[in-house]
Amino acid sequence: MKIRVLLFLLVSVIITSTGCKTSPDTLTPVASHPGIEGFDWVNDPLVVSINWNELNSGMGDDTLKLIRDDLYDYFHLQQTGDSIDYLDHTQHYLPFFRNDTVSIARDDSISRAWRDRGYYSSVKTVDVFYASPWITEDSQRVAIIGYDLLMYFHFLENFEGAPQGMEKLIKQRFQNSNTAYHEGYELTEDGDTVLVRHFKTQARIGMLITSPIDSLHFSFISETAGKASNTDIMMGKENIMTLLRDKHKALKNNP
Repeated sequence: MKIRVLLFLLVSVIITSTGCKTSPDTLTPVASHPGIEGFDWVNDPLVVSINWNELNSGMGDDTLKLIRDDLYDYFHLQQTGDSIDYLDHTQHYLPFFRNDTVSIARDDSISRAWRDRGYYSSVKTVDVFYASPWITEDSQRVAIIGYDLLMYFHFLENFEGAPQGMEKLIKQRFQNSNTAYHEGYELTEDGDTVLVRHFKTQARIGMLITSPIDSLHFSFISETAGKASNTDIMMGKENIMTLLRDKHKALKNNP
């Protein structure tokens, strides 16, 4: 559920190592992006979409579109660097986590501290290709979606450490992902030279969803977090296993 904060904690493993900066032998002109001061979030690079050509879905299209819209808010609001946005982002947590205001304040503080030290992550694309049927549980319903994720892990010029040491940690977090590291000097539109360092990760992952019976407000938790032992206080453990198993079968039969 808390991808950003988790990876802020992981990067602390490598912060004590000092990385070497690449010499600016070759400059590549680039447009403004999150690694450059003054990035305009109005031009949001995040795209959340539904892959209608490959979609395997057990729920209605209209409901899936509403989930897509809430999923956009979930990812966008957690990566603007604004504390109010982050609080709005948590409105898409499961109630158990949403009501934990102490942890939310702590996580926001940690994420802003890492951003100040030159590290943050950003989700670029989320392309939904699978959606299960709903399972009803008392006053809520639960489901799971599968999506293709494109995500970057940025290390700005003021970051002190060796970003390469994070590759293994990213691959452990996103199993079977395609992860590559890029480092080099780039030329901005203003003619300034900036050191750009990032990991680019592409992965096929899943997200568990809950929604009250009488509402179309959707809450999300990653399928990895959904396997944790304490998840059964938020949704039925058997239902979680059913959703994970059915998703695996569907993708195995139609990868």
